[in-house]
Amino acid sequence: MATICHQRCALVWVSLFIGLAGICLVIKPGPAMLHNPAALIALGAAVFSALALVATNKLAGDEPPMRILVYNFGISTLLLVPVCFFVWKSPTLHEWLLLLGVGGFYALTQYLIILAYRHASAAQISPFNYTVVIFSGLLGWIIFGNVPDMMSIAGTLLICAGGILSIKAGHPEGHGQACGNGHWHPAKNQP
Repeated sequence: MATICHQRCALVWVSLFIGLAGICLVIKPGPAMLHNPAALIALGAAVFSALALVATNKLAGDEPPMRILVYNFGISTLLLVPVCFFVWKSPTLHEWLLLLGVGGFYALTQYLIILAYRHASAAQISPFNYTVVIFSGLLGWIIFGNVPDMMSIAGTLLICAGGILSIKAGHPEGHGQACGNGHWHPAKNQP
């Protein structure tokens, strides 16, 4: 049994790296990115997003989802309020509606991530977090006409393969991590 657990754990990590390789094919990182301020801001956002996901993973086992959302939005608000004083410009009605839409979708996203962490480990969920690049690419294609190249399509296929392998390698009952130490709590989830 221990050997099977180790094999499943290894496959979950392989799925994570397959998805990451797919991300690299889609994003095509290189030295030129380091000279672009937007790319550096996006990289910083990715690091903070990873920290937030780790914190959410830790909190999801014990804290109610709504409390985690309050933590997330409360800390974000406290960190951003000082910046707003220096650059605030009153938004138009259209901009307010867009901001409300972004905030609503972000809250829904965070809520669903919290629920996902209650049933699986970060290693199993990560390949699915990569799909944000796929959906961003599709929306860029539909809305802005950015046609994906062959590298992007190959990367998308790798991201999907990583997600599928993560599902296949997961815990046999579909709950928690491959080795059974995820966040699934049978006593809490039974009616």
